Amino acid sequence: MTVYSDRAGATWIRKPDGEVSRSGHNIADWNVGDRRLPWTEFDQLPTEPEKLKARFSKNAEARFEQAMSLLAESPASPDLRSVLFQIVAETPGVTMTPEVKDSRGRPGTEIVLRGTRRVDKPGTKPVSFQYSLRYVIDPDTSRVLEHGSAGANPLVRTTYLEVGWTNHIS
Repeated sequence: MTVYSDRAGATWIRKPDGEVSRSGHNIADWNVGDRRLPWTEFDQLPTEPEKLKARFSKNAEARFEQAMSLLAESPASPDLRSVLFQIVAETPGVTMTPEVKDSRGRPGTEIVLRGTRRVDKPGTKPVSFQYSLRYVIDPDTSRVLEHGSAGANPLVRTTYLEVGWTNHIS
């Protein structure tokens, strides 16, 4: 499946059989802390690590996921991308492994966040479970090649073959 998005955030999906349909998903803005920030405001974000980090959630997992979402799918500038990578690298529980390959065999650096989530539902015992979020980054371009759960057989995986803006679906 191929996903296309325009600058307004509208998203379309092209299935392998060529059928195109509009998705309900909109990427016109991204989570930065408790705000939804349009890409047109990215140039207003600070590029000092501590100042930018203060804009995100204090929760390490949420901060990691928001920063990686910006790195994977937003038109963040090289300066902003650099600071986002610094924030990710300083996140407790993050490990980085160079010289790995994504599912397509492309070389990259693996970034993994491992942790424990606790789920509390009224009327039931709290349940804790381990999680791991995995990203593979192209070391030459700093682009996200792939993300999903870590392990030999990830439950969910998104592989990015090309990322950019388009004015038409090809």
